[in-house]
Amino acid sequence: MNNGLTKRKNNRLSYKIVNSNFSLDNSEIDIVLSLLTTINKDDIDFKDYTFTLDDLEIKLNKKIQHKQLQKTISSIVGKPLKIEIEENHWKVIPWFSYFEYNNGLMTCSFDKRLKPYLLELKSRYVESDLKYIMAMKSVYSKRIYLLLKEHKKFGYRKLYISELMDNFQVPKTLRKYSLFKIKVLNQAVKDINKFTDLEIVNIGTMENPKYFEEHKMPRKVDTVTFKFKRNLIDLNVFIKWIRDLHTNEELYTESEKSNRIIQCSTDGLLYYKDNQITMDKDTAMKCWEWLYDNRLKLYIHKKPSLQEDTQELSQEPTKEDTQAIPTEEDYLVSLDEFRSYVIENHSEDVLYTARNKKTKEAINIGVKAGELYNLGKNQKIPHKHWEKLYELAKNNRLEFQQYDDIEF
Repeated sequence: MNNGLTKRKNNRLSYKIVNSNFSLDNSEIDIVLSLLTTINKDDIDFKDYTFTLDDLEIKLNKKIQHKQLQKTISSIVGKPLKIEIEENHWKVIPWFSYFEYNNGLMTCSFDKRLKPYLLELKSRYVESDLKYIMAMKSVYSKRIYLLLKEHKKFGYRKLYISELMDNFQVPKTLRKYSLFKIKVLNQAVKDINKFTDLEIVNIGTMENPKYFEEHKMPRKVDTVTFKFKRNLIDLNVFIKWIRDLHTNEELYTESEKSNRIIQCSTDGLLYYKDNQITMDKDTAMKCWEWLYDNRLKLYIHKKPSLQEDTQELSQEPTKEDTQAIPTEEDYLVSLDEFRSYVIENHSEDVLYTARNKKTKEAINIGVKAGELYNLGKNQKIPHKHWEKLYELAKNNRLEFQQYDDIEF
């Protein structure tokens, strides 16, 4: 059945939905986010989306009992989302206007009033990959992950505790901050760092880790600030990242006894700085694995003192802060700078949609593991096409250059 449910892994949500008030549980949010992948980014109106129970089971990677599905869908329909438009102006909208199950064949339609928040999104949307969402077993972790993804351009976000509790509709048992911190915030840190493409940064020490800054007003914790970056969750991605961006840089010292500094050559091979000797294959693989497991200790991750770090996190983004954040134009000074920027900030995003001259088929060009790919078919694209993308970027023709900047 050609419906896209089993093909697309990403969905796009307006920031309004990400910051809205709703109370879906873990199974319910998985179903909603899975069904949202039926929407094509070029759709201008909702359709009756039809798919089979097998399609949904493949998407969710689990078996579904018919009676349980009926209860879950009925529960979702009874849990609308409340969207704040502005002060004293809000909307309450159900997820679905219609849902039918007929002997394994399902048809659903999203409520038409969700169109501004799901269709033709050009700016301030949050795109997420289901493989990261589904891996987390806490619905609160998934909600916090989406909130952080909204601010991925900035790498940090301050969240108000009262708003989180209200928007997540947490039970009374979690309304006490000490319990909310353990069950929601700390669990979110573990889940996000373990399962997703984001890594919440430890702003404390290795001995006393601290993953978010708590701000009190006056003595009660009022807000928390997370600092985060791209998570190098895969060894191959990590190796590619080092080879692309950190060649001939000091990575780490092999041991205090030998005091030999490890580096990566422009050929992608590990070697010792003192004598330029390249490691043999087996030694290099063991070293790559050790570097990956201890990646937060690498010299390339040196950061400012804890005092400077916490001072920076204790403040809201200012006009000067946002102006200091690198923009696309900063990375157009050379092809290498442009390539590094795209690999670091737009991995697995569609950069440009081209057409096959012969078949007229769309080619969604993007980056995976540092290489150019046709994302639609998961096929590699020749390295030489970086130059073509660079020329398009200088003329502001790439997709990420079409979106408005995030506003505060």
